[in-house]
Amino acid sequence: MLGRGRGLRAVLTAGFAAWLIGVVVIAILRVSGGGPSLAALACTPDRLVDGHLLTLLSSALPVGRLPFGEIAGLAVAAYAVWRLAGIAVVWLVGLAAHIGCTLVAYAALGLLWLADRGLAGDAVRRSDYGISAIWLGLLGYLSAALWHSNHRLAVGIGATSAVASLALAPVAGTMTTAEHLLALVIGWLLPMTLPALRPRAALRRSLSP
Repeated sequence: MLGRGRGLRAVLTAGFAAWLIGVVVIAILRVSGGGPSLAALACTPDRLVDGHLLTLLSSALPVGRLPFGEIAGLAVAAYAVWRLAGIAVVWLVGLAAHIGCTLVAYAALGLLWLADRGLAGDAVRRSDYGISAIWLGLLGYLSAALWHSNHRLAVGIGATSAVASLALAPVAGTMTTAEHLLALVIGWLLPMTLPALRPRAALRRSLSP
């Protein structure tokens, strides 16, 4: 049983590393003017309604503005969550934040579209992609998971993430900002509501001030 657990952790670690390498390669290709088209990878509300469910995952491959800064920030956050709770939690939080915030935002957009199609505008066809929701989900998790051991660090991570998301709203747009804040909340809620996702006690104590 112990060997099986180690094997699963090895697979998850290799899978996360492969995804991160793929993100870096695509970022380099896009900066150099090549790489796969965003239309093939990005998710949009209307594509999702048409059954293109895999775009929920492929949209986590290209990166938006300042790609290498985002990649570095995500790598640091993922490493911190891995140290606190393990690689499985990194995967669960990342997927829950990335997919969860997208579905909630799209559902809200769908209700808006039903009420008044003019209000929804072109948002139903807007390309939605990037790793920021995963990054913010991991930061939200850290903010909640560190609360009992280091209040100031927990509040600092959560508040800085929320303020930065709101400050970038004029550049990112309303829908993207809403998704960022949703991802932060999802990451924060997971360890608060699911005991299995809370950090290991020994590591939590080691972070006490």
